[in-house]
Amino acid sequence: MHLRRLMVLQILVVLLQIPVVPLQILVARKKIPAVLRLLSQNINQSNRNSDSLTGSAL
Repeated sequence: MHLRRLMVLQILVVLLQIPVVPLQILVARKKIPAVLRLLSQNINQSNRNSDSLTGSAL
């Protein structure tokens, strides 16, 4: 009986997620370039920061 309830819950969760997925994909598609740009900027900054930190530490 308990297993059956879990299965029903899983099915409900999946069904609820289905209409959301295309929206998430659309949103992600718009955001991905901006996110990538931010990530690359952050990586470059952290690299520079770590270089200057190691330089001052030495």
